[in-house]
Amino acid sequence: MSGMWSELDNYTKVPHCTCGKCECELNKTITNMVEEQRTHQFLMDLNDESFLTIESQVLTRHPLAPLDVIFNIVQQEEYHRRVMMSRE
Repeated sequence: MSGMWSELDNYTKVPHCTCGKCECELNKTITNMVEEQRTHQFLMDLNDESFLTIESQVLTRHPLAPLDVIFNIVQQEEYHRRVMMSRE
């Protein structure tokens, strides 16, 4: 996945400082852009119809939850499914 993220970084237009004093929070803007791209990529790579509900719930949040939070949500869902299957 990190290889895909590196390739995606090559196609992304990176914003540049416009204030000339580094007071425009450019680093924060770029970090947020990268995090959002990685979140979308992670959700698309789930590639399982059973995660569609989680995907739509995550994408309706504004701002998007951090990637580690989304990953934990997916892990919890997987764990819940395993527990439910073992009970059957």
